[in-house]
Amino acid sequence: MSMRLPKTVMAVLLLMAATAQAGQTIVRVYVDNYPELARCIQFKGTSINIAGKVEGEAYDLILDRQDLPLVLGSGLRTKVIVDDLETHRVEAGSFGFYCSYDSMVSTLRRLAVGFPAICRLDSFGPTHEGRYVIGLKISDNPGVDEDEPEVMFFGQVHAREWAAGQVCRHICDTLLNNYATDIGFRGLIDSREIWVFPIVNADGFAYDYPSQRSWRKNRQPFGSATGCDDNRDFNGVCSGNRMADWGSLVPGSRTSHLPSDETFFGAKGAWGKEIGALCDFFKQRTIVACLDFHSYSELVLWPYGHGENTPDNTYYSSLGQQIASRINRLSGGTYTPQRSDQLYPTNGGSDDWFYGWARQIGGFPCMSFCVELGTAFYQNTTQLDAIESQAFKGAYYLAQQASDIIATLEGTVPRPILAVMDSSASGSFTVNWTQIRPD
Repeated sequence: MSMRLPKTVMAVLLLMAATAQAGQTIVRVYVDNYPELARCIQFKGTSINIAGKVEGEAYDLILDRQDLPLVLGSGLRTKVIVDDLETHRVEAGSFGFYCSYDSMVSTLRRLAVGFPAICRLDSFGPTHEGRYVIGLKISDNPGVDEDEPEVMFFGQVHAREWAAGQVCRHICDTLLNNYATDIGFRGLIDSREIWVFPIVNADGFAYDYPSQRSWRKNRQPFGSATGCDDNRDFNGVCSGNRMADWGSLVPGSRTSHLPSDETFFGAKGAWGKEIGALCDFFKQRTIVACLDFHSYSELVLWPYGHGENTPDNTYYSSLGQQIASRINRLSGGTYTPQRSDQLYPTNGGSDDWFYGWARQIGGFPCMSFCVELGTAFYQNTTQLDAIESQAFKGAYYLAQQASDIIATLEGTVPRPILAVMDSSASGSFTVNWTQIRPD
């Protein structure tokens, strides 16, 4: 004898079976703004985090399966778009299309050997597990510190955002291989110092590749937990505003002081060894334009993450719109430009710190952006060429604007360096000083 169960009972049984499985899932929630999402979804004390956004339409949430009922029962329209991340391979499983950490280092070494007149290897680190963040300096005199505008591109601050590293590799490859034949590329390289670091979170990526563990953080232990979110670990905006400092929790903030959470700040600002080393590298330079590549959402973002405009917001907004207009979306149209808190509010992000430290302490301007690439963490490999070529257009435009950034914007006066007090028996003395940045 067979029995037909009521539809409501069947739905509950299916939900119980789904949530009993291990692993993470991605659910699309159809709400077009973060405040409404935060009102309807319980984030605190759960595994639920934002994976990405379909601008003007929905947010994608990544979560452990036991928290699935909290999302499905929110009252918002939902759709499971990735059932199980641990078994979800799509075509990202063709790992030859994605460089591992070791193969990326080998690629950069080959480029340095192949184009010694216009690039050299550079690095900072080590990370907690002893790796170095390897990159290239691209310039017409790579061994000389010239008085030229400096630009930096970097990626994979978050381990699972694989396309970010590929885009940085593509930038290196495109600039170097076209230097001899393209007058525009040659002019850019001859008049700039360009640094590219494809994989900042080297430990996290080595852990995530090739198993696709959906790992976001670095691998630095804190108590019984592992890792901090490297893009919450930068040391604030350096403006004296406590709500913009590292570790501050603004209303609705997608950041956490719980070491087990995906968005854990770290034990202190620049606690992650790779972030501390990246910040030290930046402090030694005068980098006036930065792009930090992430995935996903097809956005161009600028500071501040905590919800206020920078003093240079008009220029920031104009430049961000120009960058976004040059990067085509996979489904048509172009990337969406916006202040980063419009995605969700945060503190401790890279673009906040680079802009703030340069302006408030370094005494020079730096236009720093975050570009959210594509539509997935493990982007379908058939779409990589399009993502890489489109992102390059935005990066190339920003590098072209480096001279204009210097001419248009100013940093605040750097703090003076006080010498040790001395005395004079004769009653006369000489005071002298040296300008840190004469321009």
